[in-house]
Amino acid sequence: MSETTLPVILAYPDETTTTYLESLLQTYEFNITIQSVHTVDELYAAISAQPDRFIVLTELFWDGADGSDIILSLMLGYPRGTFAVISTGPISDFLPRDFPAPHVQGFEDTQKIVSLFTSFTEDLRGQHFGPFQIRDIAGQTQTGLIYDAIQPAIKREVFLTVPYSHADESTLAEFKEAAAAQAGNSSPYIYAIYEETNVLGRSVLSQEPIAGPSLFQFYLNGSTFDDRLLAKIIHTAAGALKHLNDNRIPHPRIKAKHISLSENGVIKIHNTALPANSLMPDEIEEVKLLAEIVESFIDPNSETDPRLAVLLTKMKNSEVDLNATIHTANQIDVDLAPVKLVPERAQAKKAQQEVVKARKSYWVWMVAGGGSATAFLIFVTIYAINTYLIDHPGTNFSKQLKIPAGEVYNPNTKEMETIGEFYIDEYEITIGQYEAFLKATATKKGMVKKLLPPDYDGNKQDFIPRDWKEMIQAVKRKRPYPGLAERINRDTPIFNIEYADAYAYAKWAGKRLPTELEWARAAAGDENFKLPWGNKPDLKLANTGADREISNYADAPGALDGFRGIADVNAHGKTDVSPFGVKGMAGNVTEWVTISSELGPLEDEDAGAQRGGNFGSPMMMSNQKRINYSIFTRKAWLGFRCASDKPVAAPEM
Repeated sequence: MSETTLPVILAYPDETTTTYLESLLQTYEFNITIQSVHTVDELYAAISAQPDRFIVLTELFWDGADGSDIILSLMLGYPRGTFAVISTGPISDFLPRDFPAPHVQGFEDTQKIVSLFTSFTEDLRGQHFGPFQIRDIAGQTQTGLIYDAIQPAIKREVFLTVPYSHADESTLAEFKEAAAAQAGNSSPYIYAIYEETNVLGRSVLSQEPIAGPSLFQFYLNGSTFDDRLLAKIIHTAAGALKHLNDNRIPHPRIKAKHISLSENGVIKIHNTALPANSLMPDEIEEVKLLAEIVESFIDPNSETDPRLAVLLTKMKNSEVDLNATIHTANQIDVDLAPVKLVPERAQAKKAQQEVVKARKSYWVWMVAGGGSATAFLIFVTIYAINTYLIDHPGTNFSKQLKIPAGEVYNPNTKEMETIGEFYIDEYEITIGQYEAFLKATATKKGMVKKLLPPDYDGNKQDFIPRDWKEMIQAVKRKRPYPGLAERINRDTPIFNIEYADAYAYAKWAGKRLPTELEWARAAAGDENFKLPWGNKPDLKLANTGADREISNYADAPGALDGFRGIADVNAHGKTDVSPFGVKGMAGNVTEWVTISSELGPLEDEDAGAQRGGNFGSPMMMSNQKRINYSIFTRKAWLGFRCASDKPVAAPEM
């Protein structure tokens, strides 16, 4: 605990309770100053006067009413404050399971109250805590404080939850159980859990930092949003709920406090996964709750877009499920924000001219013997413009490699199959290449129907990847795509696409997707290796998930292969290489392929085939391994490359 005196606020309607708690705390000679308040207004005033850390012990019921929303608003507004509810009332009947403040029923268990309070006095700010440098307090949960921290070794910012120092075994068990549930809840819509690990003998949980206030905070401030942002909120929140429901991940009912909005307009959902034995909310009820949340942000003085109004009505009347909600909200978002491509190119060209100009100035100074400090500043300017201002178009990784006719192992029949000559892309298709495809087909009528697989029975309106706007925004701003840990750019493999998207791109490019056996032939070579480089697994040669977190394989995320998440398609161009020179077949992203009938049918009639390992899988995936998910699967670890019977000229980017 710091040597400075820690302010403590006792907030109870009656003086008897505050006198009792004051006496209890003073018995243990804590270095504290105690202030007692007896109304909600006094509580607000006392908290707003605090310059830094403080502790609040409070009643739950004020004037006979549940005060949990008041307490929550104060916790969100003053994250350096640490709150606990100690009440004689029926706490369990009113507080939701995910309420962030610890709570104690009654005042009889003085040891529990004192232990909890002792934990509250711990302050790790400014300290090195294992591999973490603690910077500030960002909030709290029922089981511990949340710190804003950084991992200097890998330059990663995190929110670090540290259980209270005097937490009992049952509290720590709950913490670990919740951490395990959240760690298994991975979605681009949801704040990612990096790792649950042990630091200095204490369990801690590190996660992606929450980038902005929750909608509950916006609601308290009386905020309203435009129609496009409301549509984006619906699309993102419904996408998160669909992920939770599809994967049978228990979670509390959706609330405004679960949805955050950053100053850059990025919407993400807090990771609220509950242990496996918890109840699942009803999907239709969640759609209704989401509509009610969104309606509270409609500006009453503005006319709501008719399509948005209809969607909200259908959501409240239980007329649409999550799939329909997602599709309609996304379409409203797209219609209200048409893509403007020309200005982006103009800005990139102008920025490039600035680089050339700065570069020329740099060399003029160097030749003329200019001051080193000035030359360095000019160099920094060049670097900054080139890194942060230019919207780099990306590399056209269009080279195809000839795969000669030969044999490949069929694990179904345990015999060799003969494969004719074909051509395959050297690299996986990139974001930049896929962006060119979207631009080329965006204004052409009937293009979607023309490019769809002949037996596709989904309701497909476009080939836009899931979270495409967030993906492109991350590319342009040189920032990590949420949940993937690494920065992405136009040389990163395209992801978040379903089978039909990959099929359509290949057809548009004059190619096709490789078959399962063609892919295996290109990866295994004439020797029929189990891995592109041979038969011996080597976790350093390909971008897998074996080192996504501290484990038996690595002492730091990314330590084995150099990447915590997705990487550029050529990142392992010298190591993850097949005998025919094909790159990235053992890792980075798993790839869509077409089913080879020689391998027999897939069990699910809606299943599609995929091949190869990825940055999220801890295992090396054999060239012979058959992978299958639904053709509608859109994951951050799933991309593709193309094949053809003859060489095909590359499309323009």
